[in-house]
Amino acid sequence: MPKRISTNEPGSRTLSALANLPLFSQGVHPTNRTPTKAQKKKSHSGVTILQQGIDTLVFSVYGTLRDEVVLLLEWAKEDVHASGSREGGSPLPPFLGVVPRMRAKGTKGHEWMLETDDIAVLIRKPSKAKRPDATIEVKPSCLWREGLGGLAAARVAEHYLRELFLDDGYRVNVRRVDLATDYQGHDEFTDADRRGVVSRVRQDKMGNYVDDAPQMKFYGMGKVTGFSAGKSTVTRINAYNKTKAAVDKNQPWWFDLWSQNPAYVQGGTVNRCEFQYGRELLHSRAQPIDTLSDLESNIAGLWAYGMRWFSVRTVNPADSHKTRWLVADWWQDLSAWGGYQAEALPRIKQTRPKFHRICEAGFGYLTTAMALSGSDCPHETLERIWDVVRVKKREEGIAAVLAAKRLRFRGNTMADA
Repeated sequence: MPKRISTNEPGSRTLSALANLPLFSQGVHPTNRTPTKAQKKKSHSGVTILQQGIDTLVFSVYGTLRDEVVLLLEWAKEDVHASGSREGGSPLPPFLGVVPRMRAKGTKGHEWMLETDDIAVLIRKPSKAKRPDATIEVKPSCLWREGLGGLAAARVAEHYLRELFLDDGYRVNVRRVDLATDYQGHDEFTDADRRGVVSRVRQDKMGNYVDDAPQMKFYGMGKVTGFSAGKSTVTRINAYNKTKAAVDKNQPWWFDLWSQNPAYVQGGTVNRCEFQYGRELLHSRAQPIDTLSDLESNIAGLWAYGMRWFSVRTVNPADSHKTRWLVADWWQDLSAWGGYQAEALPRIKQTRPKFHRICEAGFGYLTTAMALSGSDCPHETLERIWDVVRVKKREEGIAAVLAAKRLRFRGNTMADA
């Protein structure tokens, strides 16, 4: 059995466990519970931000499991089956002082599933398939409890399985991250808010897939209490009554966390705005978010990205174009992250153009030109189009345009499908 990761007894918790870990970030958001003084003050909209942080974090782990670890996992699972129970002991090291329990059944293509109140670990049998060998999900209760914007527990999770894998080829990538802001001051999500919700269509002019035009789902029977939209593998928003959710799920510890902020109004409604970012968005940026260090430096930018793709506007009956409506003041107050104005929208990296989409666009332009010119010959029309474009581009030259596009699409190839 590999040497276990050294941890302390519960109580000393994360900071002491992090002491010997490399790459521990310094100078990050000071806490996951109490924002800066500027955020505690009520703004013109009356919104008070209570806490901001990572609500869920999932890592993909790539590497080769040590042979002895595979054997120990197999034996542990056999013991669980032999006992007739749903879960039992496991050979994994403690995570924050607690040893994960082995489940009798795996899930979603993973042979072994181990879990505590803080994490869920899914491990595949060794194979040649290019897919994650393990997945670690850090649960909300752990991320909020440990502080530092959730990054303290995230650092522990990032290194947690390191000693179970061979050194060669081991790496950990961020697969999903949920960012959340809990706030008071806008107690009821009104019908006017519902009519003012605006989202963007996520497909570029080349037909590259970014995301579906999100379908809005509004919470509440008769009375709207929140909404959700988007796709979890790309970007999804959830805006809802967190007080009600905490009561429904029997999670009283949320009230303890909110109470640590002096600005919290006891008995008042706490709402949450939450963005779920999946691997399709995280890995398709101009500078992909692969590691936890990448995530640290881009949290404000990710929050800004979500706040711009989805927004709540002040209804203006005189203007039929919703995107021209003014952003609601309370929504504007949620746009900052960690006391600082969030960064600009992160750019999306150009993905492979699909050939049939280019053909469809070209066919549409060609047939339009044939209809307007009265021609029945596509070859003749294409020649006329080429002559016109060549004359128009004479100054910069076709070669220069082609060279610029090849530089833009560097490293990408045409997709056949």
